Amino acid sequence: MEWTETEGTVTFPGGQCTMRASGDALLLRAEAADSAALEFIEGLIGSHLERFSRREPLTVTWHPAGAQPAQPRPGGAAPVQ
Repeated sequence: MEWTETEGTVTFPGGQCTMRASGDALLLRAEAADSAALEFIEGLIGSHLERFSRREPLTVTWHPAGAQPAQPRPGGAAPVQ
């Protein structure tokens, strides 16, 4: 695991997830060697963020590379990609 004040990277067998805090959003980028590893990384990161954000709930939504991400909802939880 590597991190700075606004970015972090977690390495898994077969892939990695990069997290970046930007304003009021947390942007995630999961990369993997194959679809099974990608599904594992997305599931693990998503479930941990949802569980750790109980006081201010987050909803984790993954988008394929190149897709237009959803915009944060005013007054609500910002989407996590």
